Amino acid sequence: GIALRKWLLLANISDSAALVTALVPESAKSTYSDAAMRGMLASLEYRANVPSEELLGLLPFKIGDLGGLRLFRVEGPIAFLTDGPKDTSDANEQPLLIISAAPGGPAEQPQRENFARNLFADVPGFTGMRIVSNDIILLGGVQTYQIMAEAKDTVSDANMKFVQWLRFGAGAYLRMVGISRADNWSDAFARFRAVRDGLGPKE
Repeated sequence: GIALRKWLLLANISDSAALVTALVPESAKSTYSDAAMRGMLASLEYRANVPSEELLGLLPFKIGDLGGLRLFRVEGPIAFLTDGPKDTSDANEQPLLIISAAPGGPAEQPQRENFARNLFADVPGFTGMRIVSNDIILLGGVQTYQIMAEAKDTVSDANMKFVQWLRFGAGAYLRMVGISRADNWSDAFARFRAVRDGLGPKE
């Protein structure tokens, strides 16, 4: 039942677009005037490249070791890392590691095991997914739920390998999903583990 004032900015940026939405309660009109809001929206700037250090600073967790991978995108609490020249999330072309943090998660171990399996079932773009192993490992004294799997890429039919690590904390969980072509798995998996072992809370 609260009246709001809303602004939308749609801007053409390079080969994509930016959409900015601003919502202000009607009661704050004197503080956020039309002129102030237009000035804020008009200040939008586009940068072709953002330094990795700045992207890392946006994350709610600390990545202590990139393992030779390259951070190419951050979307909220999600980091995308790859090993290759392209900024792509297509693991058929380059190894891909996705790290995300989210609130919630079950508190008891049996529910956590089911939770980890259910999350892994949501990996899209692959056929014939087969779980190879499902283990609980200790990393820095913290229980980590590890799933290893194999599948085929739906587009190229290439053999792919996967790993998911899941850690639970106080009211939140950290998820890591690494994907690579089977013929490059040994190298990619070593890099994924280096990143995993360097993850921690922000100081």
